[in-house]
Amino acid sequence: MQNKNLFLILALLLCVSFLSAQIKVQFTDSDEYYLLETFEHKKLNYFKLADFNAIVKGQMKEILLDDRLHFYVFKKEISFCIESSFAHVASYNNKTGLLEDEYYNFYYPISYIKGEYSLPEHFLLDVFPQIFPNSVYYEDGFLLLNQRNNSSIKVIVLDPGHGGKDPGAEGANGLQEKHIVLNIAKKLKVRIEEELDVRVLLTREDDSFVSLKDRTLFANANNADLFISIHTNAAENKKAHGIEVYYLSEAKNDESRAAQALENAVVIEFEGEEALQEYSQADYVISDLIQSAQLIESINLAYKFQNNLVLETEASDRGVKSANFFVLRGAFMPSILVELGFISNFEEGKKLNKENYQDNLVESMFYGIKSFKLHYDRNNSLE
Repeated sequence: MQNKNLFLILALLLCVSFLSAQIKVQFTDSDEYYLLETFEHKKLNYFKLADFNAIVKGQMKEILLDDRLHFYVFKKEISFCIESSFAHVASYNNKTGLLEDEYYNFYYPISYIKGEYSLPEHFLLDVFPQIFPNSVYYEDGFLLLNQRNNSSIKVIVLDPGHGGKDPGAEGANGLQEKHIVLNIAKKLKVRIEEELDVRVLLTREDDSFVSLKDRTLFANANNADLFISIHTNAAENKKAHGIEVYYLSEAKNDESRAAQALENAVVIEFEGEEALQEYSQADYVISDLIQSAQLIESINLAYKFQNNLVLETEASDRGVKSANFFVLRGAFMPSILVELGFISNFEEGKKLNKENYQDNLVESMFYGIKSFKLHYDRNNSLE
């Protein structure tokens, strides 16, 4: 009788242990670890993807039209077909600017269980390390991660627009955008490095031509945390004046479409028709989820810039806007394009060419970056 009771107790303990099994998740830069709860489903251990996402701080997005769940983590997008065991993995190649595709079969389907998307334990312990072979591995009961999904701002790329054979917008008395924005970008680099503990890089250091695609590739290749493209504006209406800041999205009004056309025209004029087709290819534009992961921060950065610029310079406030600028496509980080004023306006063009006004612009942009970095680092720095 006692042996029977002992057997029942051991069986019960084993059952409870199985039902409440946990996966230990640890970042290799910390001694602490997280316990990811698992549960039994169809005689297999499953875990809630939302629970794992809370640990790695990724992005999840459900696409109802095609029954897919997208999970963005460690700069890769994993797409699951609901109630399927197949996953499509898309990652951005810094060297080519193109998306690369991989496919995995984890044999047991992702399922919607009690209002939560859940995956079999096998995916996390066996397949996830295959997706990230250099940064994830399972060892001695621990899922070890040697990278984190978020970090503080350490590298900023400043992009002085145009250059070389592309003068950009032109004003009175031979004034050219390419010279003004390069001078401002150099000043801003010095100002940032004086006070902030970051590395600042320029997409061009002199009067040289750099294609729009190569500017973004440069930022990605250097693992930039911010990308800021600096420009001056122009319009047929010579009275047009003021400052505006853009983030990447569809243009929503005629003024935004005009600015978009002006900045994108460099492709046809200086890079050719083939380059235009390349910019238009779906592969060159990173996926919606990767873009949306940066969109909110890009908008926040744009408002920080716009508010500081208008306050410091007392220029006309033309607002924060969206447009489909080629130079911002493919950016793997929060990114904006700032129009510092209209070089086509005689009075504003004269101001833009003056050192003291450029210094005002630099100071206001610096404080926009400083304010954004404080907010971003607080929310994203390693714990």
